[in-house]
Amino acid sequence: MHAVSDTSPDELRHRTDPRAEFAPRSFADMAPGPQPPAAVRIHAYSARVRRAERARGRGPATRFKAALKAPARAARVALQAVRKFGHDTRAHDGTSVLRQFAWMWWLSLRYDYPVRTVYRHRMFSRDRALPMPLFLTGDDAKLLFTTVISRTDRAAAETLADKRRFAVWCAGQGLPTPQILAEFEGGRVTRRAVAEGAAPAADLFAKWGTQFGGDSTQRWRHEDGRYVDDDGRARSFDEIVELLAERSRGGVVILQPRLVNHEALRPLSPRALSTIRVMTTRRPGETPRFLAGLLRMGTGNATADNFAQGGIASVADRDTGTLGEARRVDKQHRTYVYQTHPDTGARIVGFQVPRWQESVRLALEAHQRLGNIPVVGWDVAVLPDGPVLLEGNWNPCVKLLQVVTQTPLLATEFAGAYAAWLETPACAVDDETLLRQKAWTPAPT
Repeated sequence: MHAVSDTSPDELRHRTDPRAEFAPRSFADMAPGPQPPAAVRIHAYSARVRRAERARGRGPATRFKAALKAPARAARVALQAVRKFGHDTRAHDGTSVLRQFAWMWWLSLRYDYPVRTVYRHRMFSRDRALPMPLFLTGDDAKLLFTTVISRTDRAAAETLADKRRFAVWCAGQGLPTPQILAEFEGGRVTRRAVAEGAAPAADLFAKWGTQFGGDSTQRWRHEDGRYVDDDGRARSFDEIVELLAERSRGGVVILQPRLVNHEALRPLSPRALSTIRVMTTRRPGETPRFLAGLLRMGTGNATADNFAQGGIASVADRDTGTLGEARRVDKQHRTYVYQTHPDTGARIVGFQVPRWQESVRLALEAHQRLGNIPVVGWDVAVLPDGPVLLEGNWNPCVKLLQVVTQTPLLATEFAGAYAAWLETPACAVDDETLLRQKAWTPAPT
């Protein structure tokens, strides 16, 4: 791993066994043993889907030939991986290229694990090399999200998938969420909360309405009745409306007042809004549970705190909201560790997130009212007046949670919740139905 030193935030130094001064108790529930039953159930489910996909349109002879070629195919995957990442990994982690190859071959052959997951989580290292891997891949997570939710509560997922619908739902439930000033779709204004000719005396923020990840966000600061973007260009409110209407030809766009961090959070995210990712789970017939929480922090001049925009994230203690080390991952799947913020030098380790328990309770209350989704990733912003719900993710990023917590999700209640839903009658379907559901995605309003 790489780490940023406290005395020189810009200088990266190698640290093979990083330890924080404070180690947060991050997950509410951890499964014992190297092969938790829920993880076994989920691996079996994923294997069933892969077999069904490979069998579709193929006869027995073709499937037999493919099985014979599988070891050679896995060897090619492993060879390409070590050619691309092997020597750099050995230089940084000390893991031999041969060991990397052997584990990449096995994980590809037995579990169809992609290269990015194996290297991102260093699954070949001696403390993580297990006969049954417990880090969840993005493909397997998507499989669980689509096939299970499509049978348990499609309406709830569709509420989360569209920020416009989510805002209406929050208002109806009395849950705090930012106001939407205007909505745009297909090159036109579809809803406007600001009267014609009027302009809000506030900073503004625009983002996609049905996409996630923080891409293409934009902000303007209010100055003398005009709105100035990060490039220094000033526009009127009507000009911004015209700009966003044109952008909406590529997808739904929403315009909101720009939110401001709680004053205690500003040294950790001086320009972008810092958000708490609260993960909650729900088993059939039970109330939601807290799974884990992270604080995401923006860096540089980014308009959002997402990993994709260079953001960093730190796991929070489940009881107190006290932070451990922050992390990010680069394109070479190397993890960088920070004890202080890379821009401001503000201390991250040991920082206590303000209004932490309120934020967790807000996420749990929202999940309770939402419906039967096994896992939701809630984005909560802590403002000067308290926490608000920004959005809920029916398909939360497993990379974010596993990288930051350094904990495999299949060893947590994440796996327990999904395994419980897989045992319900609603999820007892044949292979053809399963493959159709795999392609499902929530439809925006």
